[in-house]
Amino acid sequence: MLTAVLIYNFFITNKYSLQNLFFVHFNHKIRSASTQEEKFIKEYFSGVNLLCIPRT
Repeated sequence: MLTAVLIYNFFITNKYSLQNLFFVHFNHKIRSASTQEEKFIKEYFSGVNLLCIPRT
């Protein structure tokens, strides 16, 4: 998560196109906080190419 935030901020700071930035998040649903983290990630990275994959 920290790496994703740093990369995102790097793109914003240097005015790189967010169309060239892709994130994939795997929610393994192992911890109770996993669902809340996925929600935060979706909100924080809105406008970025983001794929969230939940474990079924």
